[in-house]
Amino acid sequence: MKLALKMRASADLPAQATTAMEQLAAAGLVLRRLTVWLDIGATKSIRTVFLPRPVTRTTLSPSEDYRRVVVDGHCLRCDAEDAKGGVAALIPCGQDLVEVTCDSLPADGEMDLAIGLIALARRAADLSAIERSMAHLGQIDEKLLALHGGSLDLSGGNEVDVARRMVEVATSHLGYDRAGVFLKDEEARLVRGVVGVDTEGQIVPISETCFDLFPEQEEDDTEIARIVRGDLDHFLSEDLDGEGRQSVEGDIHHNALVPMCYAGRILGVLAVDNYVTNRPISQTEFPRLMMLANQGAVTLTHVVQQQDLRLARDGLEATVEASTAELANTNRQLMHTLEERRIARAVEQKAQQRLLHLLASGPAIIYSCRLESGFPFTFLSANVRAHIGYDAHELISDPGLWASRLHPEDADRYFDDTAGMIASGQRSVEYRLRHREGHWCWIQDEMVVIRRDHDGKGSGQEIVGSWLDISQRREVEAQHRQALDTLEDQKALAMRSDRLRSLGEMAAGIAHELNQPLAGVRGMAEHMVLAVARDWDLSATTIAERSQKIVDQADRMIHIINHVRVFARDAGKPETSSTDINDVARAAVDLLGVQLRTAGIELAVDLAQDLPTVRANAFSVEEVLLNLLANARDAVLHKDHGESDRGSYSDGHGNRRLSGGPTAQESRCPRDRPRSGFLSDLRNASCCCPGRDRRC
Repeated sequence: MKLALKMRASADLPAQATTAMEQLAAAGLVLRRLTVWLDIGATKSIRTVFLPRPVTRTTLSPSEDYRRVVVDGHCLRCDAEDAKGGVAALIPCGQDLVEVTCDSLPADGEMDLAIGLIALARRAADLSAIERSMAHLGQIDEKLLALHGGSLDLSGGNEVDVARRMVEVATSHLGYDRAGVFLKDEEARLVRGVVGVDTEGQIVPISETCFDLFPEQEEDDTEIARIVRGDLDHFLSEDLDGEGRQSVEGDIHHNALVPMCYAGRILGVLAVDNYVTNRPISQTEFPRLMMLANQGAVTLTHVVQQQDLRLARDGLEATVEASTAELANTNRQLMHTLEERRIARAVEQKAQQRLLHLLASGPAIIYSCRLESGFPFTFLSANVRAHIGYDAHELISDPGLWASRLHPEDADRYFDDTAGMIASGQRSVEYRLRHREGHWCWIQDEMVVIRRDHDGKGSGQEIVGSWLDISQRREVEAQHRQALDTLEDQKALAMRSDRLRSLGEMAAGIAHELNQPLAGVRGMAEHMVLAVARDWDLSATTIAERSQKIVDQADRMIHIINHVRVFARDAGKPETSSTDINDVARAAVDLLGVQLRTAGIELAVDLAQDLPTVRANAFSVEEVLLNLLANARDAVLHKDHGESDRGSYSDGHGNRRLSGGPTAQESRCPRDRPRSGFLSDLRNASCCCPGRDRRC
């Protein structure tokens, strides 16, 4: 931009271009070919070739590459065939373009290079346009001088001045009494007066005097309008040769009208008359009038052209100044943008460094790979070596290395689910990966598919994911499962132990239940043996009755034994069936009722009728009820023999009654509870409570 501002003429372009090339070479950028294209509209451009020298400029249509780069707004790079391995680039800058070929083109310098060279070429083009405009204005002035030197001086600054000069020449030099100039106004469809001589001989404006160029009524059509339209060559109100005509404008004798023609166009009409002197006007005077009218038309045309050129020159200079200011402002904005880009790039580089540091120091391995056969990696965080022993560049450069380290049992499962991963867009999988040192590592792979197309086939798509070494977690989970299995075994043993303890606690009651039928069976059997031995006379009915009692007692014992056997086997199993809770409660009372009665505890059973059946394991429910009864029994006995009287209440006679059992005084028997619960103890344990003649 500074080089462009130093130019004062377009001829300075070669020298400034040479200086620019020297400065670029000093900065390390040696260009082999350099061309600048400036957009001038109408699909045309000014092509300025700086290299190879000399500097040349031509106006032509740009190529399709030029248009595509300008529309896209992006730099186009390609290998230059004529640069012997160099780099060719098309660098856009607005609607303009810089085309360069060099050994290497730094990315940061592209826009700076384009701005400087385009500003240099643009300044040269603007100066050239100004010089051409000035030369054209000079040529017009020379033509005007040549015309004026050979004829009449009708020069003026505007249309009114030229018309006034024409009136002055017609009245003073040609001797007419009056004269007037009328010009065509195409936009208004009128012929409008400019200046004329009034009745007092003064030249005054006559802009109010107008004639319709295309009147609606034929009688309103005037000779001036007909001459301007080209329907009438000229008009003479009084012809000395006998062609006298009456003017439509009024009874004005000695009146003549001639067209003002230039380059085949009729600009207006020159009107003269001898209204005061009544001097006839002859046809021989028409050449002088035509010369004056045509000279006036030429002068008016060039005055208008001068005004247009002057406006164009002023507009061009203003445009050049505005363009220069705009380029300067654009240059400042671009420099500011470049500075912001440099700052943003520095911030981005620092952020990338921090991100890479975080990725390298984190517990998870971050990766990205292409969604194609083998899943070749495109990125791996540096901490991959700490986990599997391989560097990131090894896995990226060798696409088959990672797949070869997969466990054979996990490889097929990993690759077979690719279609499902593409459909869902994500996947989480765990597999084993062999460490460089040979041992296996468990990896948890969380991946997400980044979709870059719309066909859903995976082309152009990418996978982003993370690896997490879960070997230690897997080991802890295995230990946890082993501990759970051990705990389950222990719980099962504890449950079996509890069940055996419950069975042991019920053994006393079961033994008592079995002892009574056994005693009856033994007594009846001994009686029958003695009857046979002593030859007692027993009737068949008596023998049948006693035999039936023996069978009934045996069935009762078999029922008790089978119930305990099934209870010990089926309690705690998951199988369920339709169960009547009342039947389960009665079975539990039958098993533990003897112990409660032996302990002197009275148990009242009150079951609701018409209860619905439930789906349950009857023996598990029975085990729960047995535990509740045993706990209640232990609580009653503990309160009965304990030092504290909490939970007891008086029966009104100074005795405590515990949960509906016997009074505290009645239960203070030293042999009130069996010591071991076995049949032998029950058989030898007798009640010592006063007023009670039964076994405890």
